[in-house]
Amino acid sequence: MDQKEILIKTIEKVKSSDAKKVAFVGFDGFIDEILDVVKKRIDPDNYQKVETIKEFSDLIASSAGFSMNIELFRKQVKLGGNGPILAQALRNQGIDVIYIGALGKDSIHPVFTDFTMGLQEFYSLTDPGFTEALEFLDGKIMQGKMSELGDVNWQHLIEKVSEPRLYHLISRSHLLAVTNWTMLPGLNSIIRGVVNILRENSFRKPLFIDLTDPQKRSKRDILEILDLLARSQDYADVLLGLNERESNLIARILGIMESDLVIRADRIRKKFGYSVVVIHPLQGAAGSSAGFKTWIDGPYTEDPILSTGAGDNFNAGFCNGYIRGFNLTECLLNGVFVSGYYVRKGSSPNRFQLVEFMDKWLKGGID
Repeated sequence: MDQKEILIKTIEKVKSSDAKKVAFVGFDGFIDEILDVVKKRIDPDNYQKVETIKEFSDLIASSAGFSMNIELFRKQVKLGGNGPILAQALRNQGIDVIYIGALGKDSIHPVFTDFTMGLQEFYSLTDPGFTEALEFLDGKIMQGKMSELGDVNWQHLIEKVSEPRLYHLISRSHLLAVTNWTMLPGLNSIIRGVVNILRENSFRKPLFIDLTDPQKRSKRDILEILDLLARSQDYADVLLGLNERESNLIARILGIMESDLVIRADRIRKKFGYSVVVIHPLQGAAGSSAGFKTWIDGPYTEDPILSTGAGDNFNAGFCNGYIRGFNLTECLLNGVFVSGYYVRKGSSPNRFQLVEFMDKWLKGGID
């Protein structure tokens, strides 16, 4: 069956996927400032932007030994963090979301007001971090400030949410999603605590994790989380989501010398016994599950309106498909089309918008 035929079947599944599902998502929270780097100021209202990361790198390198003024143009200030963006995208697709994260210590930060209004339940552990997201045509540079996020840990969590309440929230959820491991040094303790609840109460849930650019963490730290997830597989269906750069790092640490992303995903999965490993570069997605591995092409565009959050939207589409019983290829297609819509429109699609976008793509009506 070719990809067009599979997409047609996926569209039909998305159309009928209205059964109520609940996702338990955490644990970060950021305020995102979306920025262009100005290359040339034309007048007060117009400028040329630096278009690629390489061009920006060359620009910075040219100032070595001197000094430089860099103008940043603020395009947008929005809620950020992998968890809130993933939660928002899941909610738009019809999932009821329980969120625990860093949304404000004494009160909810105004940037999260609309977000929390749409949640089934939410709990805040601390103040959010702050990210300056420099966007380019070939990627983005995320500059994070995260001094408050040390409070995101198991001890602080059970002080905010009683263990009986936490048990109830987990027991009624169809998906557990843990994001931004790299910036949350206490996240391992939360994963252990959640998995202990699964173990002690004979639950089994899908546990999705996004490490989120772990290059600044040590090899020892990375192997520790990968091993923790492997041990969690006894009580949860571990779904590991990686972008291409993250997969390069993980493969290098594991000694997997394989450029083919499908084979790479399969070898990472088999190494640790996870249920699913997904790798999603800009052009499509590769995935491996027990007995099956595949690649699908995505609706790639060279001119995204917004790229910060594209990976989280892919993850939301993939996870939504997974808990609704889609097969691996259909989950991947759901992910790339949710992401494809997001980078073109600057917002996450609802179910009807997603179906319309998929239909237009089939008919060749989208760039």
